[in-house]
Amino acid sequence: MKKQLFTFLMLGVTTLFVACKKEDVTYKIYNPSEIMYSTLEQRLTENGWKEFCSGHYAQAVDSFLLATQSNSLYSDAYNGLGWAYARLDSLEDASHYFTVCMVSRANGLVLTDACAGRSFVNLALHEYYKAIEDVTAVILDTGNYASLHHDYAFRHDPAITTNYLLLVMAESWFMLGKYNSCYTTLFCIDDTIEETTDPERLAEIIEELRQSL
Repeated sequence: MKKQLFTFLMLGVTTLFVACKKEDVTYKIYNPSEIMYSTLEQRLTENGWKEFCSGHYAQAVDSFLLATQSNSLYSDAYNGLGWAYARLDSLEDASHYFTVCMVSRANGLVLTDACAGRSFVNLALHEYYKAIEDVTAVILDTGNYASLHHDYAFRHDPAITTNYLLLVMAESWFMLGKYNSCYTTLFCIDDTIEETTDPERLAEIIEELRQSL
C-alpha cells in the first residue's frame, strides 16, 4: 500500500511545475530604458527571464549561461539556470545551479526564489529533508508555523505561491512517514480539512489541494 501511495504522489511532483505555467498569468514587464543602461550580465539575465516566461527554457539556459560568463558572481543568472533546468526536467543541473546561486552572494528575492525552486527539485530527487529546509527558508522566520509569510510569489511565475511550497513540505513529510507533520502543514494551506493521520486520506487531501491550487 505504501508503495502505491508513493507512486501516486510522485506522479504529481511534475504537476507542481507544469500546473504553475498558466497562460493567464501576468509576468513582469521590463522597462526598456532600465535594460538599456544595465550591465551586460543584467541584460542577458533579463533576456533569459523573458525566454523563461515565454516557455523557451533551452533558450533561457543559453542566455543565463552567457550572463555567468560575463560575471561569474551574478547570482540571478544562476537562479535562472536553476529554474530553467528544472522546467527542462534536468534535476541534477537545476540543483547544482540553485546551490551555486546561494553561494554567489545571492540575497533578498534572488535567494528566496532559489530556495523555492530548489525545494521542488529536492522533492523530485527524493531529498525530503532538504526540500523541507528549503521551504522553511522561504516561508518561516523561526521555524514556527505561526510566523508564516503568506504573500510569497515567485517573481517570474506568480502562480508559484506560499501554498505551493507548503504542499511541497507536506508531501515531503508524507514520504518520510511523518503523518502528523504532514497534516499540520496541510492545515496551514486549508484550515477546513478534517484532522487525520491516515496515509490514504492524507494522500487524497494532497491530491485535492494540488488540483485546487
